[in-house]
Amino acid sequence: MATDPYRPPAADVSAAERRDRPGSAVKAIALGLAVDIAGTVVAGTVMAIGWGIVLGAGGASAEDVDRFFRESTAFQWAGLGIGLAFTGLGAYVAARIANRAEYRFALMLGLCSLAFGEIVLGGISDASYPEWVRLVGNVLMLPAAFVGGHLRVLEKARRPGGG
Repeated sequence: MATDPYRPPAADVSAAERRDRPGSAVKAIALGLAVDIAGTVVAGTVMAIGWGIVLGAGGASAEDVDRFFRESTAFQWAGLGIGLAFTGLGAYVAARIANRAEYRFALMLGLCSLAFGEIVLGGISDASYPEWVRLVGNVLMLPAAFVGGHLRVLEKARRPGGG
């Protein structure tokens, strides 16, 4: 007897590895957007709490802290940087999950993030959110998403076999 009848047949499954299969487009965009939004909210909250603690420990009154958060360009730039960094990370996640057309999925994530941001900021009717932050964020949103997609392309190119 040359073969064991109780052993399952062997099959070449090397081409079926996860890294070679494309992922769901909807799942890629949904998870990328979740990373972008949740990461921005959590990191922004942590930054604001930390900055508030530092200001409070320095003797600032509640009104001074409130004014700082509304008027400080340093705080606005830091928040903008956090938001753009998480947009890039969300685009990377979308490109990685999709595992194909990385730039396209990264830019789709950027457009979804841009639309979400405009919907949220459109609900803010007072002048507490500076327009320059909104404008700079809108201009840099797609380049940040492109960077996230490009990082995935570079990562994929470094794999054995080149892709």
